[in-house]
Amino acid sequence: MLGYVRKSKITTANTTAKSIYNALNTAMVDLDSAGKTIEAGSVVKMVREQYFTDLVVFERGANNDWSAAGHGCACEGVGVKNGSYCGCYPNPLTADSADSSLVAGSAGGALTHATSGLTAGTGSAISFSKATSSAAS
Repeated sequence: MLGYVRKSKITTANTTAKSIYNALNTAMVDLDSAGKTIEAGSVVKMVREQYFTDLVVFERGANNDWSAAGHGCACEGVGVKNGSYCGCYPNPLTADSADSSLVAGSAGGALTHATSGLTAGTGSAISFSKATSSAAS
């Protein structure tokens, strides 16, 4: 039973990471289409207000954290820490990979896993995090 609960918590964290990933990409495309500069603060503000309002609720969790990275107008990966469990997208964690020293129980480690094996995009590098989100409030 404990194995099932753990896998379920990791799946939930992976789902949260995918929701943030989709919201970031949508906001970045909308800003780019409007001819506006893509900056971490403006993207996260748009995400919190229009595309994933549950991000505010998620961030209130005492042990919740997230980070993301991208290039140009595309988010390339998101890592989250949801309580004691990490998750990521587009390379979701499994029960086995969640134990790796690479992830090490942090959103940053999960982000490293999420983007491993991907070719970096073109354009300016951009980073997002819970700290960026707080600054964008």
